[in-house]
Amino acid sequence: MRIDPKKPEAIPLGAKAAKTETLEDLLESAFPLDTDDAVLYWNEIPVPISYKYDLPVMIEEIEEVIEAVVDGESTSVQWPSNTFRATWHLRRYGERMKIAAEWESVAHNREIELNDSGEVEVEVTGFLENWSKLIDTAQTALLNAGYSEDNCGDWDRLGSIIDSCRP
Repeated sequence: MRIDPKKPEAIPLGAKAAKTETLEDLLESAFPLDTDDAVLYWNEIPVPISYKYDLPVMIEEIEEVIEAVVDGESTSVQWPSNTFRATWHLRRYGERMKIAAEWESVAHNREIELNDSGEVEVEVTGFLENWSKLIDTAQTALLNAGYSEDNCGDWDRLGSIIDSCRP
């Protein structure tokens, strides 16, 4: 499993200056529909992650999964997005982990292929680096467009997620 964050662009702040209270609202309002999607590769099968629609509804679960993995725990997560809907069961053993997934709904209708591909095994550091890279790319796009803590009540969550992925 790996994530290619691509190069999303946020809507420049001058065009959309409203302050949001939540990170979820900021992500959804700041990214245009036509920005690049990140791509998660599950057993080399590409699964898009939309910065506008998937990431905002997944961010809380991303935080929870990272926290559990950093704490050395096994966990399960239900990804809630309509175009990235799956249940992952993460089993950590030492510095590696196995992830079994039940894919329900993904962009491009690849659920059967994904379910047939089986589980993935990854190094914990690689797993954390991939999610950190995705969140860092989103934060960089927001900063480049002029967004900051002045535009979002819980902006610091982005940095906290990235920081928690570091050993």
